[in-house]
Amino acid sequence: MKIAVVGLGFVGLAHALVLSKHHEVVGYDIDEKKVSVLKERRLPFYEKSMEEYISSTGDVFERIEFTGNISDIKDCDCYLVCIGTGVEKYSDENIMSFFRSFRYSGAIIVKSTLLPGTTRKIKAVLEENSLLYGKDFLLIYSPEFLREGSAIEDILEPDKLVAGINFDEEKKVVERVYSFLSPSVPRIYTNWETAELIKLAQNAFLALKISFINNLMYISWKRNWDIDFKTLADALQLDERVGRGHIYPGLGFGGSCLPKDTRLLSSLEEEFSLLKEAVRINDENVRIIVERLREK
Repeated sequence: MKIAVVGLGFVGLAHALVLSKHHEVVGYDIDEKKVSVLKERRLPFYEKSMEEYISSTGDVFERIEFTGNISDIKDCDCYLVCIGTGVEKYSDENIMSFFRSFRYSGAIIVKSTLLPGTTRKIKAVLEENSLLYGKDFLLIYSPEFLREGSAIEDILEPDKLVAGINFDEEKKVVERVYSFLSPSVPRIYTNWETAELIKLAQNAFLALKISFINNLMYISWKRNWDIDFKTLADALQLDERVGRGHIYPGLGFGGSCLPKDTRLLSSLEEEFSLLKEAVRINDENVRIIVERLREK
């Protein structure tokens, strides 16, 4: 397949690097400076897994055409859209602006983090461009679950592949794009809105776990309880209902996804007080830990 990766940030570039080993890849970004850096065979930002992948594969940059000219992606079989939707406050303007000017036929796989209902809005915009859904183009929402520092590994060996589809033909496209994945990787095919919410819900739940264990840590400090939190976390993780990971206390959640996705969901409804409290705990986290260190 000839695949255009639209948006060469953390998610887009990681996918371009991996997919170039299995498909013909064109990487497109409106940031000319970023494109120039990539043409010089350099990364525009640091990501450990990408550095290691480039070192181990050698000719990866030679396999990708990088461009800032949108007309260079007109003849692709599939468009992998990885346009950012904001960090602290959600906005779909960048991605909607791209699709308002999109005129090419082919399959579209949207990787960007979206509020439920946004893929349906994209469909409406494409239909305004006289692209007939299910005939001239296929529209798939397949969220990414990449962790900073292990982006390549998370593409090659994900814990699941999620895709929102409406037609069997769209499922075939996903399987072709990700043909390098092991058959043992769980495939979750569902509708657009469910796929959109899976991404947000997963990050929000991880944020809840982090704030929960940190809140227990504050309580124990306040009451001078002698708690071995490593033992506590190890014990909790033995219960399969709790799950492993994100259960050790620390500085709180950060990065590009957890804060954004958690704030986004918590802002939708006043009734979502649970997430609002998780955000409040996280915002206070560093201050409390610094004060604790000063008391030592």
